[in-house]
Amino acid sequence: MRDDLAPLAAGRQSYADARSEAVKNPRGPTWLSDGHRYYSQIGPESTDPVRVFSAGDEEVSNEKPGTLCVHLEPASRFVRVFDADRQDRGIIRSEGLRPLGRYVMRLNTEVVWVLSVRSIVRKRHTLWPAVGDRWTFDTPFFWWQYVAGTVDGRPSLAGKIGPATMFWGWGVEPDRVSFDVLAAVAFLHWKWWRL
Repeated sequence: MRDDLAPLAAGRQSYADARSEAVKNPRGPTWLSDGHRYYSQIGPESTDPVRVFSAGDEEVSNEKPGTLCVHLEPASRFVRVFDADRQDRGIIRSEGLRPLGRYVMRLNTEVVWVLSVRSIVRKRHTLWPAVGDRWTFDTPFFWWQYVAGTVDGRPSLAGKIGPATMFWGWGVEPDRVSFDVLAAVAFLHWKWWRL
């Protein structure tokens, strides 16, 4: 094998190892019972906001939705990102030569993260945060109604779609939780829901 292709092959192998590990353990990763639980919710219109709530250890309902963490407000050419206190945390826009292939979240002029679509069917995505580790996400595709995220080939986010497509619920490995990752997953949910 050519030396310049070795990192690519290693990345594919580690991803394959993580996938096979997830299949071997159907209850999910070992951290899942201690992980932080979240869910994202989108209204019925394409311009409705996306909100991410922390579910905590309690059951959530319309009366007790959990703690608001992230609020995305879609506009025609960008998505505004706010925290729970409605403080501006950035704007997400499409960038690059390939339309709808790369999204960048910026706060003022600083890049917060870059999210790239890695598959033709828009199922695989890579998140490159300005600070922190690179993530690989898989989003739902036909019968596969799950969302998954890995860091260095290790499962670090696991979730499911439902009871309707406007809801995604997921758990995040405790030491991997960040506002920026939550905003990225909420954005993935919004892009997927709009397809």
